[in-house]
Amino acid sequence: MNLLTAALVQISPLHVRQLLFLCLAALLTLVAGQMYSIWQSKQIANQMSVQAYHVAHVQATRASMLEARTAPRTHSVDAATVETVVPQERWVF
Repeated sequence: MNLLTAALVQISPLHVRQLLFLCLAALLTLVAGQMYSIWQSKQIANQMSVQAYHVAHVQATRASMLEARTAPRTHSVDAATVETVVPQERWVF
């Protein structure tokens, strides 16, 4: 078996410089990807909050419209007409 020791391996300054440049490029790529991911998640959260606001507004509008339709309409009745109404007979079983 031929095992190479660290003393026998020849590493030139060019190889060191290339390795450092590769590490720097990988680090910058990872940082840029992380920043893009954070920006994208903020955009999605903003869109979701706007949608939630619009949905709540639409639901409130629909609810008020339904209440206006189904609410019993009260008419003003004079006291004189109430006294003149004849009570109806009620059958109790």
